Amino acid sequence: MKISVKIFFIYMMLLMFALSVSAKDKPADTGASKISFSLAYNGSYLFYKETRNDITLSNDSGWQSGGSLELKYDNKDIFIRINLDIFGSKNSRYDGTYWSGLPLSMSRQEFFCLSGMDAGYKILNLDTYTLSLYFGSGYRYWERGQNSSSDYLQIFSWAFWDIGAYYTVKIESLSIGIDLAFMMQINPKAATDFGGRYDSMTFALQPRDCYRINIPIIYEIYRVEKMKIYIFLTSYFERWNTGRSPMIYITKNSNLVVDPYNSSAYLAAYEPDSYTNIYGFKLGAGVTF
Repeated sequence: MKISVKIFFIYMMLLMFALSVSAKDKPADTGASKISFSLAYNGSYLFYKETRNDITLSNDSGWQSGGSLELKYDNKDIFIRINLDIFGSKNSRYDGTYWSGLPLSMSRQEFFCLSGMDAGYKILNLDTYTLSLYFGSGYRYWERGQNSSSDYLQIFSWAFWDIGAYYTVKIESLSIGIDLAFMMQINPKAATDFGGRYDSMTFALQPRDCYRINIPIIYEIYRVEKMKIYIFLTSYFERWNTGRSPMIYITKNSNLVVDPYNSSAYLAAYEPDSYTNIYGFKLGAGVTF
């Protein structure tokens, strides 16, 4: 992550804190503990790029569709939330090259599954403002492509830690928030067997700083005693970065493979530097009781 982005995030967190502590408000009357459950449509635009020395090697792009769910426990001091996002597409666009260097463009399949769990402490909880700091972990799984005559399946996966701040402004039945988080990858890797053409291999990717921004807008539409029903729209952005893997010799039936374009060398491969931008929104409804 660039230094300017880190400075921006630090500035935003300090700004949220300053706005909260300067607010002249009374403590929130939170009452008993609450449990919330929500479901949403998850739509997003994917842009993935592989580079070598700042030169583009290939990219994937296209609209992804799926669903999201969240289970959350909440009281006046803490919250615990569990999230699951599943989305994908059968017609993302790939632009790159064959191994020979000839250009290649095609449609390809994508599938993502992202899970996470966070625990947060409310350092300020007022009638109008809430500021929480949280820490958690998660797991990201991505199937890129599919095994076919012109394509092959790659599986990218890693666990991650996250640390963030969640600031909410409440105005009667409406609440608007901003959720900022850094994400630190744990053992990122990419696995493939090049469509069954060679032995399966796993590339050890270099972990890089990643981050996300969520902007939830929540509107309460019904309340009876301790239960309330709400609708929400959450805009979000995710940035995932990975560094180049070491070179690995390709084998078939445990034997080294001669490079078809250089008969005096063995065939080898690596995963290049890459980044993924996901611009999305979640539109759904939930219940609190």
